[in-house]
Amino acid sequence: MKSNDGVMNFRGNDYYTVARRVADFRAAHPISAGWGIHTEPVLLSDDVVRFKARIVDPDGRTVATGYAEETRTSRGVNSTSALENCETSSIGRALAAAGYVAGGQYASADEVIQATARPTPPPSPAINFHACGAPIPLEVSEDKHPSWAGEHKAFCAALGDSSIGIRYEQLADFLEAVGLVRPSRISRRDRQELYRWLKRDGLDIIAAHMDEGDA
Repeated sequence: MKSNDGVMNFRGNDYYTVARRVADFRAAHPISAGWGIHTEPVLLSDDVVRFKARIVDPDGRTVATGYAEETRTSRGVNSTSALENCETSSIGRALAAAGYVAGGQYASADEVIQATARPTPPPSPAINFHACGAPIPLEVSEDKHPSWAGEHKAFCAALGDSSIGIRYEQLADFLEAVGLVRPSRISRRDRQELYRWLKRDGLDIIAAHMDEGDA
């Protein structure tokens, strides 16, 4: 792992540090011209921190966004600085979305360093899948899951992001139609698996289901 002038080479790929991305952005789009980098916490809990960053043009329009999440830990940098790390990562990803990347690598050097420094997590419980392809949740509540109150805004916002582009009710209606349960009734871990499925091929499956219903 080599670093030079804000560019880190890791396994043959170049990654910009967030500081380098910010410096390059400010050189091309100075504050005096009206460009801005805005950050806001999406979730602040005892266990998890989630941030959103926006790149804003002189007319106040959001031209790029980036999200990041960090888990508070009992050891290491996230035991004291999870919030700061998360905000920095969200800025790096927003700038990557605006085109400030090295060698096409979306992740920042800061994220790569943190990822390689993290201990290997214990294996997750085996995931089973429904006939439609969606993951079957491991933890289901009769009503809303306790984690939903603090996470529903971030989850719905993530669904509406350009990389997904589906409304919460569309997803919930589909899941109930195939015999599964609404995202509000499942655990945070199960919602993460559901989100990964949507990004893989879930959207195509839902679209096909909706087309059949309209036929």
